[in-house]
Amino acid sequence: MRNRLLSSTGVWSDGIVLIRIFSGIIIFNFGLQLFSVDAMNGYVGWLGDLGFPAPKQMATIGKVIELVGGAFLIIGLLTRITTVFLIVTMSVITFFMGKWDLLSSDSSWLLLLLFLCVLFTGPGRWSLDYFLFKKKGNALNSVDQEV
Repeated sequence: MRNRLLSSTGVWSDGIVLIRIFSGIIIFNFGLQLFSVDAMNGYVGWLGDLGFPAPKQMATIGKVIELVGGAFLIIGLLTRITTVFLIVTMSVITFFMGKWDLLSSDSSWLLLLLFLCVLFTGPGRWSLDYFLFKKKGNALNSVDQEV
């Protein structure tokens, strides 16, 4: 047990699945605000106050990315492409809307880090990507290959 805790190799290669699914659930929940008129009006006003062009369209695009991206992460479909969109969205929220305040109670920077982890490690074996695109040597399966 001690050797395993002190080892530099991974303990459980399927652990990324938990990160992928739970971060997908969280961002999907944020995306559901697309259907709340009050929430969307708040976002549109906030984006307008920050000087974003076309705040209504920007808010809608952001929420659609969160909703669809969250659903895709949960099931593991087009995971790396999805995380790129989510990383861009979380970067805008963290660095432009949040003004680099990484110590705030906002979770956008934490979600940004989780999406980067999923991008770098891939979706894992328990994903639609694995079953749809499973080929020997495929980058989607890199976590499962032994070094």
